[in-house]
Amino acid sequence: MPRILLIEDDPHIADVVVFLLEEQGHRVDRATDGRIGWGLYQKGNYALVILDLGLPGMHGWELLPKIRDLQPAQALILLTALGEEPERVKGLTLGADDYITKPFSNPELVARVRNLLRRVPPLPELRVYGPIRLWPEKGEVTVNGVSLTLPLHEFRLLECLMSQVRQIFSRELLLLHMYGDELDVTDRAVDQAVKRLRKKIQRLVPDFDGIETVYGQGYRLREGN
Repeated sequence: MPRILLIEDDPHIADVVVFLLEEQGHRVDRATDGRIGWGLYQKGNYALVILDLGLPGMHGWELLPKIRDLQPAQALILLTALGEEPERVKGLTLGADDYITKPFSNPELVARVRNLLRRVPPLPELRVYGPIRLWPEKGEVTVNGVSLTLPLHEFRLLECLMSQVRQIFSRELLLLHMYGDELDVTDRAVDQAVKRLRKKIQRLVPDFDGIETVYGQGYRLREGN
C-alpha cells in the first residue's frame, strides 16, 4: 500500500489520522515538527504528504514550497482550521492538491486520501544525499538543482553508494553493479570512476567530501552530508 507522511503537531489529531490510514492498510510515518518532517521527507519516497500549516520548527508555508521543489508532482493534502479560507486558497495556489478542515469527519478524510491517491500517478523513486538528488528509474542526477550528466557506469556507481549511506561497498561489488558481467575491466576502474565522480560533483559543490575511501575495503558515503 502507498506510504504516507503525516506532519501534524497536535498529538490527538495525529493519532486519529494514523489510526484511520493504517486501518486502510497504509504505512504512515509521522512528525510533530516541521524540520523533522522535512528530514523524513528527504529520506523517504512518499505517495502522499498530509501537512499541517501551524508547525513548530519549520512552518507549513515554508515546508510546502520545499516539498514542491524537491518533488513537483508530490500528492499533498493540507490540514487547516475551519474558517481559515484565505489559508486554504493560498495553499491551493502554492500547489496543494486538496485540503481537509479541522475538525474533520473520519469518513471524509479516508475518502479524500483514497480519491487523491487514485488519480495521482506514483512518483518515481528519489534518493537524496546532501546536495545530490538521484532518480534511479529516470537515470537522472542533480547537484544543487543543476543537472549532472554522467556516463552509465558512473551513474550506477553513485546509485549504488546512495542506496545505503555509511554502508561500505567493496570494489568487487561496485564493479559488478557498474559493468555487470563484463570481464575486461578491473577493480582499478572503480577507483578511476570515483575520482572522476568526485571532481564532477565538486565543480558544483567545491567542499563536497561525501565519498569516503575505506582503505582495504572499498567506498562509502559519509553520514551527515
